[in-house]
Amino acid sequence: MDLRPPATVLQFTASLVTRDKNDKQREFVIAYYVEDRAFAISERLIPNSGFRGGKFMQKTVVNNPKSGKPYDPSEIFIGAVIEIAGRQFCLQEASEDALKVMEARSDVFTKCDLALIMNQLREKLHGKCPQLLVQFQQRDTRKTQRVSLLDTEDILAKNGIVLGDQEFLTLFRRFQYIDSDKFKYQEFIENLV
Repeated sequence: MDLRPPATVLQFTASLVTRDKNDKQREFVIAYYVEDRAFAISERLIPNSGFRGGKFMQKTVVNNPKSGKPYDPSEIFIGAVIEIAGRQFCLQEASEDALKVMEARSDVFTKCDLALIMNQLREKLHGKCPQLLVQFQQRDTRKTQRVSLLDTEDILAKNGIVLGDQEFLTLFRRFQYIDSDKFKYQEFIENLV
């Protein structure tokens, strides 16, 4: 009888970083096993692509070519480019379960550390909160205290804030209105002050 706890597996969709137009259309699901730092990859079947789909790589520990050591959990996040078997994969989306694990273990998955993200934003936006509020309100034509994900990204960028995909998603999820694409900017600004 195995008494070990179940493995923590994070699932991401991924694409190949390549110039080959045929490879660009390929879609992958990458599973990252946190405890043993291993990967497994399957390829989605895309009709008429010429690629079969199915198992691409069985569970294997993969070394990061930059460090020569297995990929650390802090290196696994949306937007990361990881090199496996001589190919570069860009992690694009994560399952809801993966996001929950990463946010709950933000000490390990530092790109999901909301406190760290908010502290960085406080530094960069120091003294700009009144102007930031006005910019959000200008986009909020219905006066709901919510704006779209794209508006949020645009307003932050216009104020010199460019977050990585994972950091932005972590921030957005914290101030997300229910399960919509709306960002509660009033609450966000109150937390910045």
